[in-house]
Amino acid sequence: MKKRFFETIISISAIVLLFSITTVAASDIRILVLPFDIHTSGDMSFLQKGIQEMLNTRLTAMDGILAIDDDETRNQFQKLVDPISEPVAVSLGKSLKADFVVIGRVTLLGEQVSTDSRLLESSNGSVRLNFSRQGKTQGNILTHINQLASEIQEKLLGKAETPVAVQPFQSPNPAETAITAESHQHPEKLWKGIDQLSNDPIKTVTQDGKTAVSIWKSHRFDGETTSIAKGDIDGDQQDEIILILNNVVSVFRYQDGKVQKMAETGSNLDAYLFRVDAADINGNGRAEIFVNRLIQDKSRLKSIVYEWDGNQLVQVAELDRYLRVIQSESGDILLGQETGMGGLFATTIERMTWKNDTYSASAAIALPSRANIFSYSQGNALNDGRNVIAQITSDNYIKVIDPGGDAEWISPERFTGSAAWLPYPSDDSDGRKSDMPRKKRYFLPQRILISDIDRDGKNEILVIKNNDMTTYLFPNLRVFKNGHIECLIWDGMGMSPKWKTSDVPGHISDVMIADLNKDNRPEMVFSVVATQSTAFSRGESYLVFWAPN
Repeated sequence: MKKRFFETIISISAIVLLFSITTVAASDIRILVLPFDIHTSGDMSFLQKGIQEMLNTRLTAMDGILAIDDDETRNQFQKLVDPISEPVAVSLGKSLKADFVVIGRVTLLGEQVSTDSRLLESSNGSVRLNFSRQGKTQGNILTHINQLASEIQEKLLGKAETPVAVQPFQSPNPAETAITAESHQHPEKLWKGIDQLSNDPIKTVTQDGKTAVSIWKSHRFDGETTSIAKGDIDGDQQDEIILILNNVVSVFRYQDGKVQKMAETGSNLDAYLFRVDAADINGNGRAEIFVNRLIQDKSRLKSIVYEWDGNQLVQVAELDRYLRVIQSESGDILLGQETGMGGLFATTIERMTWKNDTYSASAAIALPSRANIFSYSQGNALNDGRNVIAQITSDNYIKVIDPGGDAEWISPERFTGSAAWLPYPSDDSDGRKSDMPRKKRYFLPQRILISDIDRDGKNEILVIKNNDMTTYLFPNLRVFKNGHIECLIWDGMGMSPKWKTSDVPGHISDVMIADLNKDNRPEMVFSVVATQSTAFSRGESYLVFWAPN
């Protein structure tokens, strides 16, 4: 409800902005509002965009001010690096013929919020207005933006619109909501707790109209599921489901059509968890959980390994490497890759083995140039007995590479990656050096799987395809509309679409293949982020169990 409330405010603001733009005079003061720097532990790209749109709308509510918001402006935003310095802001203002530039920062610490902003004159860089406000709830951000717009109007026009009163979000009265009959509630609201999964699958077919499937859908989790994995962590010969949910590792046991929470790690505000895998690498009969993790404000790679001790998850190792488990004919293999010199990834990927009570690199893995530990899969994808590589390139195309290193096929369209991202080092990708880490983001590629999931005797490539509404215009921003999983089959000339799942609103964050009900018929399991977290909510996500009949 909070997110819908915020989106409603922005939608109304956008309508007012369109009306304002059509009535401006030639003498209007031109103002450029730059994206505010958001300081918080979560991904607040939605809030950043919302603040910018709201401030533009409030400023243009009075005659005499024109907010610069066009294609040229958006193209210039792509070249910016967070945080935006005053000299850069003034220079951009001049290039876009703005009279004034607004820069700002919002800091969120729990429920506490502070908003700081400056109005700069483009001609000489002088500060025309300093603005600073604090609040005790995150809803105060809206009040701050209204107050900032009013103070800018007063400074430049000598008068201001009366600030629009924005009421903080109020939780529904339990006494009122309790009387709502279940028969009038949305079916998803009738799920009782996090343990329940539907026993009655939906019988349907894929969008090709041929592949019959059964689909189970879990209830909605309160928060975002970033990554999923499977592994027998307690040694009972049955895999558990492992999630990164709200930046915490959670383990669920699947039994009789239900998922029950088994264990959960504590939270660490300084840690950022972005990819998880599991396998029994140390050979004790229980799968370890390998969690890729950044610490110190995403500046240092420090992956962590957990193991079940019979009562809880305990840490057994920390490694300065990215970690990934892959399946091979000989069993599960753990791979490791260090950060590079001035780059995100070293050029070498190594096999990791358990030796002397630790994980050690034992052999290098040969991979194509610019491949990283998360960007590829290997297998008989062409159904000719050759072990080829299916790679997602840095610009999100799929490339199939034969054993000799030649490209057999490159997809004509992109397959957008996830919302999880890593910050580039300060001197990576542009040749510049800085004392401050760059804020440019490397969005992790989705898992790419090679499997005969529909059991027709031929391997296919399974890959997530999310619809990014920014269409790659903003390298540091992704706003997802919907997503699906696509199945590609080799037809002798290239990989052609065989079938795809239905589109789901939001985006698909991860996918795996697992035989959770032990019927020797693996299912495809994927996590869906229905709504992303904002300053006003933690988002919602759920799991889908997809099985061919």
